[in-house]
Amino acid sequence: MAINNIEAHRRLGNWLKGKRIAAEMSQSQLADLIGRHKSFIGKYEAGQRLEVMEFIRIAKALDADGREALNLVEDDR
Repeated sequence: MAINNIEAHRRLGNWLKGKRIAAEMSQSQLADLIGRHKSFIGKYEAGQRLEVMEFIRIAKALDADGREALNLVEDDR
């Protein structure tokens, strides 16, 4: 069964939050690293739509493998 876009964004947001917490980084610290306001991080973690390049910047700032997150949002066919 395929997941919908809302569920995919929710999974991605949860992954980002988990990686940020594991890195012992606050939303403000991560935001500073990628040149954004901390409100953007909160929105992404809540499941708001995330542009590909922004996702790449965040994954790099967290020293995380973005492919792991992509596996979470793949269709469950």
